[in-house]
Amino acid sequence: MQNKYLQWKALVDDFLSLIYLSIDGVTEGICSANTAFLLLGDVLDCLPLYQCDVFSFVEENVSTWKSNSFYTAGKNYLLRMCNDLLRRLSKSQNTVFCGRIQLFLARLFPLSKKSGLNLQSQFNLDNITVFNKNEQESTLGQKPTEEEDGMEVEKGEMGNLVHLLHAL
Repeated sequence: MQNKYLQWKALVDDFLSLIYLSIDGVTEGICSANTAFLLLGDVLDCLPLYQCDVFSFVEENVSTWKSNSFYTAGKNYLLRMCNDLLRRLSKSQNTVFCGRIQLFLARLFPLSKKSGLNLQSQFNLDNITVFNKNEQESTLGQKPTEEEDGMEVEKGEMGNLVHLLHAL
């Protein structure tokens, strides 16, 4: 297993060297700015999730991606690449990595952009949490009665309805 990891690590280092070379090519005017983003996207698409530490390379080069020669050509590539990574990751098991991606996007794109603002002030008002003020009304820790077991209702559905009716 260790040998396979070292092979992957060497391969990833080769890919990163190629991406650095493409970045230098863009700054010298030898190739298009899309080249670096296409290479980076292909590398992240091909690697398994545990090898996506390549994303630290993306994070470290935020100043490069924000430069004039790269930003206009690559902002959509970077956004698509980050969204693809977020889709592949488990939001409950890879919370740190998901957070790193979100922070990278916040650093890359200005927060004053129209797409990052809630201009119409649309909020999710249907998300209601009802709190019991008396311990007697609480169902926490109580076992369901036999009558509730025989019903064909999803667990928690009737309890939520009863709590909402009590709140009214």
